[in-house]
Amino acid sequence: MKQLLALLLFCPLAGWAQSETVIPGLALPNPQADTLKPIEIREYPYTYGNRSYVTTSLARIYSYDGVDVQNPAQELWPRMRALNDPDVNREYQLYTNAVESRSTARVFAGIFTVGGLIAMIAGGVQARDYQQALNAKRQAWYATPAQLITTPAPATISKTCSAWIGSKNSAGVTQWTCMSDLSIKVTGGDSPPLSVQVPNPNQTPTTSFAPQPPIPTSVNMPTGQGLLYGGLTSVLIGTVIWYTMPNTGDHFHRAVQLYNRALPRKISWQLFPYSQFGMGGLTLLGTFK
Repeated sequence: MKQLLALLLFCPLAGWAQSETVIPGLALPNPQADTLKPIEIREYPYTYGNRSYVTTSLARIYSYDGVDVQNPAQELWPRMRALNDPDVNREYQLYTNAVESRSTARVFAGIFTVGGLIAMIAGGVQARDYQQALNAKRQAWYATPAQLITTPAPATISKTCSAWIGSKNSAGVTQWTCMSDLSIKVTGGDSPPLSVQVPNPNQTPTTSFAPQPPIPTSVNMPTGQGLLYGGLTSVLIGTVIWYTMPNTGDHFHRAVQLYNRALPRKISWQLFPYSQFGMGGLTLLGTFK
């Protein structure tokens, strides 16, 4: 043992430690599985909004080998997958599926939102034209004067008589005379009539206004309400799709936790030889740190 320590004392490679070198030119190269190191996570809350609406969220900063990572998803996934841990690989697959789902959701959200906005604009134009046409039709209705109708008096009027007297002439024909109005006479018949038509003594015509058509409430053209409601519904659908997209950050954060848990706990050590002079003379010793 003393010979080994003496050799180490004069050997330039007096200590060994695990390598922490990084390939020049690459911020985070694709490492070998035996050179992987833990990923540090720092979280801090931050608020945003205005005086009436304030929201608090959580921001995460990932560090590897003492360096903050600018693009964690792009730079840390190769390191985590190099560990070849089944849990990390499963989270990576979930993360990939979430990324694809978000990409598809963005497309559909854009289609529904943009299409809905276009439909609402077209519906607004139609609604404006419809209202203008309806207002013009109502103004024309108000500007139309009422039509005066003249009705001539009837040539005859109907009169009733409750008491009649009848007499027969030489030919045997009965002539009926109204007792209340002797000018009313009827010839023939076995019994007098209940009413008779006599010339109308009043030939003054009557005047009246023609009935007005109802005020217009619609015109024969699109109202634009269908496009407005359809466009609004489309925008709401696009908004729901946008805010319900899968969250990739949770899968990435869980993958980092699983990676740190599955990472082999390697011991970094160095051998520091030194000498000690005592009663027995010079002694060579060594400590591991």
